[in-house]
Amino acid sequence: MRIAIILIPPNTNAYEFTNADNRAAYIAMGNSIPGIAGSIAPLIGGWLAGAISYQAMFIIAAVIGTASWALLRFAVREPRKISLASI
Repeated sequence: MRIAIILIPPNTNAYEFTNADNRAAYIAMGNSIPGIAGSIAPLIGGWLAGAISYQAMFIIAAVIGTASWALLRFAVREPRKISLASI
């Protein structure tokens, strides 16, 4: 049950932002890319923490997280509020 709850949000986003023709590809990418990033991120993070400093990694993570939030907040339009005329 826990795994089903974790997997629902990426698939829901694919339904919201894609049309039926591209939906399968977006769901496949949405399920594959986090696995790749999850296997590479600890290697890069460990290397950067050794090269820079451990505390700097937290600052970098905060900057990236804030930039990601700002991008989603201000650049991505809510698909349920877009009229069909503007598509």
